[in-house]
Amino acid sequence: MDEFTLGKKIGELKQIKPNAQWVSLAKSQIVQTTFEKTTNPSFREAAINIFNYIKQPQLVTALASFALFTIGSVSFAAVAAKDAVPGEPLYIVKHAQENLRMATITSPQQKVIAQFERASIRLDELDKVSKQSENNQDKKLAAITEIKKAVTQATKDIASLPADEQASLIGQLANKIQTVEKNTNAAIMDDKEPSYESIYKFLADSEIKELDANAKNLTTNQKRLLSQAKGLFDVQKYSEALDVIYQIQPQPKIEETSTSDTTAK
Repeated sequence: MDEFTLGKKIGELKQIKPNAQWVSLAKSQIVQTTFEKTTNPSFREAAINIFNYIKQPQLVTALASFALFTIGSVSFAAVAAKDAVPGEPLYIVKHAQENLRMATITSPQQKVIAQFERASIRLDELDKVSKQSENNQDKKLAAITEIKKAVTQATKDIASLPADEQASLIGQLANKIQTVEKNTNAAIMDDKEPSYESIYKFLADSEIKELDANAKNLTTNQKRLLSQAKGLFDVQKYSEALDVIYQIQPQPKIEETSTSDTTAK
């Protein structure tokens, strides 16, 4: 064979490509051989033994039972924690549930509503604790502490809403605080907390309007106190105005009615 023909044959050989299936099989054999050489035999055997052990029906059943028991226990704790009050072991679970719920809310307005509801729940807890028969002074103190934290955060968040929505939520919160304070004989409002000012403002404004509507039944001293409260309200000293208002106790003028009845007779 001459040199020209030999070169042509070699060129044709270069164009021949190996079968794709053969290439894949060869790669797999090379990888497997390399893995077997580099892998610690004892580790490989241990892994196989563990896998075979886990596949045993008894162990699969045991693991499934454990998983179901764990899920059931968590679900039971979550349900039981719903009625927990400050000072009880499951109260921390209740708090965790609330925090989780808050974390899932994306709307700023809905977060404000959720915080308002949280403050309302704290007030309900104090009301519930006060009705328990056992010695629960520690629970009451714990409940009041939780209320103050929740109300402080709620009033701060409510301040971000439009004025009409602020007035509505603050009004509801203030009225509930007043009701719970009367029912439990507890002092919830804190005049040293700046965020409470919006609540004091609402309460003072409501009381002043009510007293104005009942002005004819006020004594001279009560009218003087009302005027003093209005002055404090005008300079934004809402908590002080409320303190003065609480000194006013309107009394119907029964004497005038009795006098007029006597004259008529």
